[in-house]
Amino acid sequence: MAMDNEARGAARQPLGFLLLYALAYAGGVTAYTPFLMLVLPARITELAGADDIVWLGYIVFAGAVAASVSGVLSGWLSDRTNSRRLWVAVGMVATILLQLAMTQCDSIGALLWLVVAWQLALNLMLVPLIAWAGDFVPDTQKGLLGGLLSIAPAQGAWSGILFAAGAVFSF
Repeated sequence: MAMDNEARGAARQPLGFLLLYALAYAGGVTAYTPFLMLVLPARITELAGADDIVWLGYIVFAGAVAASVSGVLSGWLSDRTNSRRLWVAVGMVATILLQLAMTQCDSIGALLWLVVAWQLALNLMLVPLIAWAGDFVPDTQKGLLGGLLSIAPAQGAWSGILFAAGAVFSF
């Protein structure tokens, strides 16, 4: 994919493209919202017992630092390689594999490092996806796209509610 830093002059995108783009982003948000709201705290309690609150703090802090650093690095990497799709795909696969690995780890220390790696992978998926909009969406449609993207946090929270209610089943 050749990146176009002149989205101002880019052709208008069909509404369907904008909707699919927003859906892809919402899928990324859904990949982390129920996990951070429900699954991670429960897993920490399972592994750390009475020290769960302390470990939750450590793990959330380490994950936040990893997310901050990886956000910048992921954006730089997708710019430097002139590829967004590749990094979105690699990040998506790694995100899924790391979440599966978290269900199998048997120590709280391992969980901490898996969360750090997961944050790196998650941003490797989401940051190039966000940057992609600058490549293909003209300035005259960025407001609409921003509005469509704002649905993602609510969808992520809704997926957490469904997960907690048992509507999303493990396979």
